[in-house]
Amino acid sequence: MSRAIIIVVDRLGSGFLGPYGNTWVDTPAINRFASQSILWEHFLSDSPLLSSVYHSYWSGKHAFQVQAQPTVPTTCLPQQLTAADIPTVLISDDQEILDHPAAGGFADSILIPTEVPDTTVDSIEETQMANVLAEALQWLEPVPADSSFLAWIHVRGMEGPWDAPQMLREWFHDEEDPELPTWTTPPQQQQIDAFDPDQLLGITQAYAGQISGLDSCLGAFWQAVEELPAGQQTLCALTSPRGFPLGQHGRIGTCDHPLFGELLQVPCMLRLPADALAAQRVHSLVQPHNFYGTLLNWFEQTDLLATERVTPTPLMPVNPSQPNRLNWPASNHRAVAVGPAQRALRTPAWFLHQPTTNPPQLYVKPDDRWETNDVANRCPDIVEQMIAQLDLCQQLFEQTANVTWPTLPKLLAEGLD
Repeated sequence: MSRAIIIVVDRLGSGFLGPYGNTWVDTPAINRFASQSILWEHFLSDSPLLSSVYHSYWSGKHAFQVQAQPTVPTTCLPQQLTAADIPTVLISDDQEILDHPAAGGFADSILIPTEVPDTTVDSIEETQMANVLAEALQWLEPVPADSSFLAWIHVRGMEGPWDAPQMLREWFHDEEDPELPTWTTPPQQQQIDAFDPDQLLGITQAYAGQISGLDSCLGAFWQAVEELPAGQQTLCALTSPRGFPLGQHGRIGTCDHPLFGELLQVPCMLRLPADALAAQRVHSLVQPHNFYGTLLNWFEQTDLLATERVTPTPLMPVNPSQPNRLNWPASNHRAVAVGPAQRALRTPAWFLHQPTTNPPQLYVKPDDRWETNDVANRCPDIVEQMIAQLDLCQQLFEQTANVTWPTLPKLLAEGLD
């Protein structure tokens, strides 16, 4: 018996969560979940485009492969599990997810209607996030205790209405602060000059209120799951396809999808049955396409990995019959992202952002977590090596035959002395 619940919350940046070092927004439910889970410190999205990220989740293809071969393969995760007589369900309030070419492989799919209120709602139970998770519980409750299943739950999160109760925004508001916003439509703004600090503070407080509301919804959901028959024998994951810029690099909201940490750095936590391997922190660089092999391993369908070239290793080679046995895969020390007119490469020591119309930018890692100090002019040789490595990564991802990844040069892995 293998059971899995995957929760994907859109626009949930890791920088606003306690397990990733945030001390301003209290997230007790997510903190508790992280303490029971394996947590990946450096989980980076490979694309700002939702359809591409989901192609990566469900087919094991990196965004560069998706770009080169956009046709969805017939061996996507939902089709494979359904063909193996494992019940699957896709639950979301985002029509784009249910319309994804690979989503047809789910045996069941449920769309939660989205309502955009003019003002914030009165209680957390009325929020859109609560509605999606309540619908998921209705599907889960009648599942027999001895049944396998995959429940994939996608919540629009901060891409959807910011409808959490106004009192949650007030938690982060001091008396001397400007008046809090009451709107519910996610903001979007781009400018060269610095944002009005009063305006940015209100937006940030509203976003923090959404995170608090999400935390309450997830806490109630996970408690209900634990009380279900065999609920504690279920693998549970929490992640996000992309974050939400809040003034960094001249953007608020989606804008032109800048490939920086505020958009790419997202949470990834995986709780195994009986809290096996709880509180493990993994520093490998991993990305959405690593989910594919992970879930095939979990459902003991690893023979399917041989039917098609899959470059990335799983997040972990864990088997449900031996959940405490785990050998971490060696990281290839690279995380690559591609977006409209731009590419990015992260190694343990550096982050390179390469737009097609402007000079590349280089940042020191892990010290410069949110890419605020561009050192490209001071390290031209590193920029040259990073661009060469990025070209190589793109070529290897676009290969149609199996390839061997070369060792990352020491200077890119360890940085300057």
